[in-house]
Amino acid sequence: MLHETAPADSDLIFMRKQRNHVLGNQGVLYYLSLTNIVIMKINFRWLLLFAVIFSSCDPRRNVVLPQETIGYVPIYSNNTTAKQISAELPRPTIKGGKMFTTGKFLFQVEPDSGIHIINYTDPSHPQKIGFIRSFLCKEISFKNGFIYTNNFSDLVVIDISDINHIHEIGRVENVFPDLALQYPPKDQNNTTVYFECPDPSKGIITGWKQQIIKNPKCWR
Repeated sequence: MLHETAPADSDLIFMRKQRNHVLGNQGVLYYLSLTNIVIMKINFRWLLLFAVIFSSCDPRRNVVLPQETIGYVPIYSNNTTAKQISAELPRPTIKGGKMFTTGKFLFQVEPDSGIHIINYTDPSHPQKIGFIRSFLCKEISFKNGFIYTNNFSDLVVIDISDINHIHEIGRVENVFPDLALQYPPKDQNNTTVYFECPDPSKGIITGWKQQIIKNPKCWR
């Protein structure tokens, strides 16, 4: 179980630096947003620790790697729309994540894809009414009509005060640089997965494709 701790000095410095950069022409996103940033940074650090423990891209390790195997290669995109928040039609839940409720609505993370919007006015018959697309979405926090989440390594602030006009109102780039370390999914048997090491010069990774790969240098 995690215990609450006071923000570290680095977090306090970070909070001060970001104070004037989130809402642009809508003014300063004051201390309420800063609190959510620190909470999300702490959660992402635990995610990174887990990834580092169980993954590796270090060819110097004394590990015998296969010359050829079924593995994964990254799917890259330089399309700027991949870094846009958009409201879309409802979609099936594949792997439901963190949830929170406000009023008659429930919001649930679909890891790496976005956030489901569910009307639960009748708790016995909840209805999906939409989906907020945000690639690589991992965590969410909520305050005063705003969702705070990530889009790739950026912190984004989403206005949900009007459920029919959900839109991004602020972004701070590279708040979560650790999310640039992306890995393909593990299989159900929890066996070793080999993959082609990501190359940031080719763009951002929007997914993984399974195929035969030769001399893999990365695994998890």
